[in-house]
Amino acid sequence: GDESDIGSSVAVGAVSCPETLHDGAAGPAGGAPRRLAEPAQRRDEAGMTVHKTDVLVLGSGAAGLAAALTAARQGLRVTVLEKTDRLGGTSAMSGAGTWIPANHHAEAAGIADSREEALDYIRAAAPEGWAAEEDPLWQAFVQAAPEMLRFVESATPLRFALTPEPDPLRGLPGHKAIGRMLSPRALSRWRAGRFAF
Repeated sequence: GDESDIGSSVAVGAVSCPETLHDGAAGPAGGAPRRLAEPAQRRDEAGMTVHKTDVLVLGSGAAGLAAALTAARQGLRVTVLEKTDRLGGTSAMSGAGTWIPANHHAEAAGIADSREEALDYIRAAAPEGWAAEEDPLWQAFVQAAPEMLRFVESATPLRFALTPEPDPLRGLPGHKAIGRMLSPRALSRWRAGRFAF
């Protein structure tokens, strides 16, 4: 994976640190940020700061940062706006546990799982009548979630590990006693830099 600073592909700004709003688009093959001929930030005639970006992400929780990373790896100039002076949103406070069925860590540990079993579990756990509207989203989730986990681990210094937690609703079709819950391994403060708590 990429061993560069975790913030190198994305410009991150907060009210308390506007100097970080600069060109942060990833270069070719996700390398060092590209440098554009036109500055990403300038002042207009009225003295207001103008910031150019291709993708604006509001909030730096897990979903926002995954979206920002995806866009930056596609060569887009990305800006993440966070209202606090630290990254992570509620993900940082929750421990960032995530439920990913049929993931590669479970497979490496010899834990059998499939997208079909995950869908059986989600459908059985959902309130009555939800499947009529939500099933396409559930199908997309079980397809994309394992791919997202591989992508995040290949494109960042983040690494995840299985936790001993079971699926929360035991006895349902598709339930797994272990293998779907993951948490990120500790990331050194050196690597996280000024974004660390």
